[in-house]
Amino acid sequence: MNNDGFIGLWGHYGRDEEGRQIIFDEQGPGIVTRIWATAYNMSWLGRFQFFFDDEETPRIEGNWDELFGCKLEPFVEPFCYDNTKSSGGWILLRPIPFEKRLVIKITGKIFFWHVTWRRAMYDEQISTFTGTEDCSKLANILSPERQPAPLIEGDFKDFGTAVLEPNKSAAIAQADGAGLVTWLAFDLNSFSKESLDLIDLVMTFDDDSWEKTDISLFAAFGYVTPDVKVWTPGVGMNGGVGYLAFPMPFWKNFSIALRNRSSSTVEIPWWIEVSDKTVRASRAGRFRIIETIADPTQMMVDATLLQISGRGNYVGLALDMTGVTSLRSYLEGDEHFHVDDMPDPVIIGTGTEDFFSGGWYFQYGTFTLPTHGNPVHEIVDDRDRTVCYQHFLIMPISFRDGIAATIQHDSYNIDPGDRYRAAAYLYHAQSPSLAWRKICRLNDESSRMNCGYDYGRGHQQLELGIFEDEGFWRTHSYKGLKVYDWSKINLPDAGKQFGVWLLRTTVSDPTSLTFSSGALEDISWYDPFRNSFKRLHQQVRILPPDATSKEASIIWHATDSPYTDLEIETAAMRLANIDNISTIETKTDAIRLVVGECAIFDDLTGTYIDGEKEDVGYWAYYMPEDERYLRVEHNKICALETPVETSITILLGSAPSITIPVIIEEKPPDDSGEHEAKAGGCSCQ
Repeated sequence: MNNDGFIGLWGHYGRDEEGRQIIFDEQGPGIVTRIWATAYNMSWLGRFQFFFDDEETPRIEGNWDELFGCKLEPFVEPFCYDNTKSSGGWILLRPIPFEKRLVIKITGKIFFWHVTWRRAMYDEQISTFTGTEDCSKLANILSPERQPAPLIEGDFKDFGTAVLEPNKSAAIAQADGAGLVTWLAFDLNSFSKESLDLIDLVMTFDDDSWEKTDISLFAAFGYVTPDVKVWTPGVGMNGGVGYLAFPMPFWKNFSIALRNRSSSTVEIPWWIEVSDKTVRASRAGRFRIIETIADPTQMMVDATLLQISGRGNYVGLALDMTGVTSLRSYLEGDEHFHVDDMPDPVIIGTGTEDFFSGGWYFQYGTFTLPTHGNPVHEIVDDRDRTVCYQHFLIMPISFRDGIAATIQHDSYNIDPGDRYRAAAYLYHAQSPSLAWRKICRLNDESSRMNCGYDYGRGHQQLELGIFEDEGFWRTHSYKGLKVYDWSKINLPDAGKQFGVWLLRTTVSDPTSLTFSSGALEDISWYDPFRNSFKRLHQQVRILPPDATSKEASIIWHATDSPYTDLEIETAAMRLANIDNISTIETKTDAIRLVVGECAIFDDLTGTYIDGEKEDVGYWAYYMPEDERYLRVEHNKICALETPVETSITILLGSAPSITIPVIIEEKPPDDSGEHEAKAGGCSCQ
């Protein structure tokens, strides 16, 4: 969340009875990982107070100089930097966990600010902040005094010099087995910006060409030349040596090479470390570096930082921006991050330099810190050039079904012709972790019935609006429901076992709801935002497997005033990374059904490339040989009207498919209606 305005009008939830501005009010469990602010005069902010779990006394309290001046324990370096070190921005990076609720208030007036936070991850246990949490390991990793080194010590080390002939490639390292590449470095002292841009780094893990990194060394190391020093725990340039220290997992093999696109032979000394430690293939993705270029930028279109489908964790980026002129007006652009195909942004900014934790066009010039920096500012051919980096080491930006991270190239994208290059560092898997997404459109009776949406007292209501980063020309129309008591929706079958992603689209007015079924009974679900412009808003909750009621539905109630439901979406949460499954197998030789009968197929085992096995029947794709004879709903296989011998093919990730015969027999004369059977039981052999 953020405030983007000089008068401090929209950046708070209102004032409490004592006149304090409320700038953050969210339900837990969650963790605040970044607080940034700036103003013409920071003393206008007054005192900060952090109230946890509805306590009457703040656990954290201090004036702006104590808190943002890095004088208040435990908010000191490396978890705090003032505006002189962060070039115009005041930044807190110390994780602030809260179990039930966190409310942040200030006694003065807020201007430009960001609070970055996340909810608890799947099955994560979070305890409320005490100030005594042991953050020493994180502090050591983020310490500006720490020398560049692997985050995980390698068991095997090697070095050499790559001799690259024109338009040729040379292998650096390759090996079979499983482990982690923990350190990869190159001596680049003899290279200029232009020559670095003609040497490519090519990394492949487990022969997966889709997840391959193929990027110039100039981009891979953050668009800086060897004379610039940049240190972060994951990537940097130190003494002319460019290094990558992000752990890079592999389970079968890896290959790293350099490719020379120049017309001259070059020599590049290199170092590598590999650890024999492994991570679970069933949960991990592969490390990638992806470059996106906008040259030139287009009118009314954001520059793209990262756009990719599937699931993953965005752990950092470098951005090279060159404006049309010698002015820095492109720094007026705001970042917009959309995840999981949601039109409502999860991150929206107040200015480009603010996103990189600076302020006022980087007021005190270039700087480099372990998590963020502006290492380069220069005029090239009468055009202003700025290089920045931001690493989400404390909180990677997770996405379950794709991410679209973009940034404006001026206030409203009205000055085209800039040059933007963005390098994204991420861990990624092709397959989404949101499986079987189901949208419930409340203006359609059949859609409501299909997803089990119901409500008590209410009436239909037409709403027109835009999401936060949209212009009025993109107005959406929803015909939803104004509800006075309760709503409910059925959850996906797989969600009862694995958990559910629940998305609610509404009009962002203050609402207070309460869940009233399963594990979430009596837990609040509310939105405190006062919506002066009637923007549309989306709320997401990750529900545990035992969240459902006896009727396999989730129910929420109004606790004080009516609320508006415009659209509801559910998806089963798939923790398994099916891209890493090498084989699937079943003990079922054939499926036998009678006409009108259905079978739940639950006899499918997936084996991952590290040998781990898992029941994956819920996640497979079941493809009938002929849809005239079989109807498939996930792993529910139903025989239609004709006795026949047919088959069904099961596909999952990159594993070889398997085909199982299906024998459909005549329905006995005294049989009637659709039956339920269980594949692998009485109806399968």
